[in-house]
Amino acid sequence: MANIIELKHINKIYGDKIKTQVLYDINLNIKENSFNSIIGQSGSGKSTILNIIGTLDKPTSGEIFIGGNPTDKMKKNELAYLRNQTIGFIFQFHYLLPEFTAYENVLIPYLMNNKKPSKEILERADEPTGNLDSDTTETIYKILRNVNEKFKTTFLIITHDRKIAEKADRIIEVKDGKINLDLNVI
Repeated sequence: MANIIELKHINKIYGDKIKTQVLYDINLNIKENSFNSIIGQSGSGKSTILNIIGTLDKPTSGEIFIGGNPTDKMKKNELAYLRNQTIGFIFQFHYLLPEFTAYENVLIPYLMNNKKPSKEILERADEPTGNLDSDTTETIYKILRNVNEKFKTTFLIITHDRKIAEKADRIIEVKDGKINLDLNVI
């Protein structure tokens, strides 16, 4: 399998006068069609890594490649197009546009590039959920795993739940802004 995501020597520093470095020389490759988890304590840098991979934030230094394309030289509209075509987010909390139903919110990325959704697309949309109990978490995990296997979709899950992390093919632990553990489970 080829790498779909590559991070090379990623550093992230916040602040101008008082600088706080949160990522230190991160090198990470994510293979296409893989199911990965990133774990770490609050403040470890895992969400910053996800925001950088998702092109929602830029590193202070280093290179990012998504699908072999370097993102550091892309303009805002190119990054938006890349996100729309290749990256999906499932947030812990519901970030829905209030003027639309949950169903319409799920369809928005599709509608941006297509006029009318097909019957197949309409039947696949689902309502997002957040803050789940353990039974529902397990159900959602099974759905994500099924999507991974059926559609060859790459997953990168940030979680505090070790039970979910341990079900991934790869566990990446972030500690103090560095990759502390990188374990292939299968």
